[in-house]
Amino acid sequence: MAPVSGAECAWYAAELIRMPSRRMTDETVDEDTLWRQAAAAPAAIVDETGVALVDPHLTESPPSRNDTPLAEITVRFFRPQTLHVMPASIPRHAYADVRPYESLRLTELRVPAGRPAYVLGAAVRDGQHVMLVPAKHGPTIVTRDLPSQVRRRQRRSAHESRRIAKGLTLAGASLSMLATALLWLLIPIA
Repeated sequence: MAPVSGAECAWYAAELIRMPSRRMTDETVDEDTLWRQAAAAPAAIVDETGVALVDPHLTESPPSRNDTPLAEITVRFFRPQTLHVMPASIPRHAYADVRPYESLRLTELRVPAGRPAYVLGAAVRDGQHVMLVPAKHGPTIVTRDLPSQVRRRQRRSAHESRRIAKGLTLAGASLSMLATALLWLLIPIA
């Protein structure tokens, strides 16, 4: 059960952030993490071949912005006067001394139980389980889209990349020829 939304989930991570930071340093960090909690076990992908765990880092920080994220995000903001509606699952000591000028951001990232998923990455042995992790070579994809949608998007992306490369090659060759012609015109003949 996710601590902020109360939704049934296969995995979650939640954190409470205070803004602005109370640190007196030259760092540009303008917020403090007051509380963080994550599910004890990672989400798992289950199909007819077996079960594979999904590295929580892939769920928290998806490798691509093009793919529909696997996780859902709930964000709630609190001020000192609204702390009475803070979810009961957040420990009181984490936000007990909020000052009038401060605000809190409560973020929950969760993978709903039973959500269809497509993960492409590397498989490593994690104890007695197999875990899907970011690939060192090749693409890493984590999405709730169907495999056919992912393949179509990958083909479209490859086509666009080739088209842009051809355009840049033609533009570069044209500029090179123009620069050469200008040099020949501007060099004084002795």
